Amino acid sequence: MDTKWIILFFICIAIPGFSQEPSEKPQVTPEKVDVQAVEMEMENFLDLSAQNLQKTILHDNTVKGRKVFIHNMQSISKQDWEILFLAVMEHQGYIVEEIGPNKEILKIKRNIVGPWTPTPVLTNPEELARYANKDAFITLVVHLKYVNAQEMQTVLRALRLVNPQGGNLGGFSEGTSCLLVTDTAPNVKRIYEVIQCIDKKPDTEKVANVVLPVEDQKLVFTIPANSEVAAIIQIQQNITLTLRNDKGMVILAQDPQTPNTKFNLAPYAANAATLHWELQVLDSAPCQASIQLETMVMEPKLVRNLIWNFALHRALPKGKVIRFTTTFEK
Repeated sequence: MDTKWIILFFICIAIPGFSQEPSEKPQVTPEKVDVQAVEMEMENFLDLSAQNLQKTILHDNTVKGRKVFIHNMQSISKQDWEILFLAVMEHQGYIVEEIGPNKEILKIKRNIVGPWTPTPVLTNPEELARYANKDAFITLVVHLKYVNAQEMQTVLRALRLVNPQGGNLGGFSEGTSCLLVTDTAPNVKRIYEVIQCIDKKPDTEKVANVVLPVEDQKLVFTIPANSEVAAIIQIQQNITLTLRNDKGMVILAQDPQTPNTKFNLAPYAANAATLHWELQVLDSAPCQASIQLETMVMEPKLVRNLIWNFALHRALPKGKVIRFTTTFEK
């Protein structure tokens, strides 16, 4: 064979285009979704998430009008989309529940505990009206006129008006009776309407004519031998108590600022003394007080017996005086 043809043959083999070795396969990168500087409707984001996650997403109409903002994000793969989806749901105040044997359905619902952000504090009905139909947690400050804040809290909790997981009630009665209500805006509006129905001025005509069964009564108690006797006194709101002996000397004085008292009556019972009780109303507002008389005897262990109970929890006219006496006999 001619030498020049042999040389040409080897040159052709050395050229890559004529190589018999198979070329390397190009690398296949996972499909990516570009989410740089995105601003979209929440509904559109959910539709896109359903496509990328290949799942069915259930939601209510609270997503309407909401927007999703994602800025300065590098393109992410579909495998990372689930992380983005859950982060957006949490940021928007939703929780995600997986349903089905293969978790093929995602149910999103409002986080009833509420997002961990400060709630707006409202102080008047006009501000409440602007929030009344919004899907948001708020705190309303209510200044009560006639009902004690503690009593109002008791009533509202008994009615179960406050969301037990997201709502809350607080209040104080020092100086001014003030109630704090935290809940979703529509529920705060409903609670405020109930408060307005309860917090009303008492009917002074009916109150003025109230005569309590204990008024002007002369109560006589027989005390068993070897027994002690005591009075448990609670003067809680809008009333005072003065207790005098049969000589007119004051032996006990109580008002709403005084702690609950257990007063020993044994020395007076031993002498069959008569005690004069006087309760006086401070203002035209609900009064709250209670007086209990009990005996105590060792047989062989201590045994207590309630022998009389007086409880007052109502509105009375300002300045009204309630008087009665107690006498103890052996």
